[in-house]
Amino acid sequence: MPYTVEWAVEPIIRLSRFSGVVTADEVESWIRNEMVVTAAQMPNIVHTIVDMTEMERITASIMKMPITFQSLQQPNLGWFAIIGTTPLVSFWLQMLNRMAGLRFRLFLDVEEATEFLKTVHRLAQESSSG
Repeated sequence: MPYTVEWAVEPIIRLSRFSGVVTADEVESWIRNEMVVTAAQMPNIVHTIVDMTEMERITASIMKMPITFQSLQQPNLGWFAIIGTTPLVSFWLQMLNRMAGLRFRLFLDVEEATEFLKTVHRLAQESSSG
């Protein structure tokens, strides 16, 4: 399998690691599965770290994107922390940001991404409770 998924910080931060050649079907499967997990955590916001440092390339087709746009409309979907991106993935992230409001930031490693997402989560909790 070209990706693994686990909780980095349960139940608020998911960690997905991609490796090798990743296909459009695998990307779609990952998105569908992660949206199910995210929906199950309602009303908690769920952030996602995507580590692509071991990914060789992605063969996903731009024609699959309408499903992706719909999938990203989860009300409790938080930030995406991206590690080791490619030019194609960077293009998609910018497009998803503009068209679906995807919030993302690029990082050098999982630890830095985790700390950022913990801070974002804490600040959101503080602003909603006070």
